[in-house]
Amino acid sequence: MAAVIYSDSLVDCRGLEQVENILYLLLEDNPNFSSFKGLEKLDSLRFLRLRRNHNITTLDSLMNPPYVKDIVFDSLLNLSQLDALTNIDYQLLKEVEITNCPLIESCAIENFCQYLENGGAAILQNNGGNCNSEEEIIDEYQLVSNSNSLEEQTTNKIIENFTELLQNDIKGDTINSSLFFVIIHRDDQNLLEMRMQILFVLLGLFQIHPIRKK
Repeated sequence: MAAVIYSDSLVDCRGLEQVENILYLLLEDNPNFSSFKGLEKLDSLRFLRLRRNHNITTLDSLMNPPYVKDIVFDSLLNLSQLDALTNIDYQLLKEVEITNCPLIESCAIENFCQYLENGGAAILQNNGGNCNSEEEIIDEYQLVSNSNSLEEQTTNKIIENFTELLQNDIKGDTINSSLFFVIIHRDDQNLLEMRMQILFVLLGLFQIHPIRKK
């Protein structure tokens, strides 16, 4: 099945809920189209070309099929997220074009970076974020990956140190007040996961009672 869609009135893909296979999907110059809702069951898609569909903001509901060979996103003025591309098998990609998409926040997606690193062909220009060259995309991905790895290592070390301190600092069944204050009142959003893990450790070590005022 091939789907070529030109329509001023089409806003989504409802009515196509039972479609599982599309060889070629071309969607061009549809000013009111905004959602791929209705294509959730799509399992096979080889060629995807989206041009000048200014109301598309996300690819959700579309990118379940991993077997896409050819992707063109051109002049999607409100598209900001490419997260749905994470399902695609980069080894099957043959060509990618992402152009004139000014609101894209990032193209640093693991499988897309693997495609680029293995010499995959790509046309990238006039986009937002660091999405205008292979070098920009790969550099951003490596930076994010290294940052995430360092944050994870730091979090694990802090939890290890806190656990050791707690085991040495328990007074009966009451936590030392200054240590408890650090765990509960730290406002850094990046440490939210760490705080939750620490609290789970605490609950496993002993029953928490209110802090005694000195």
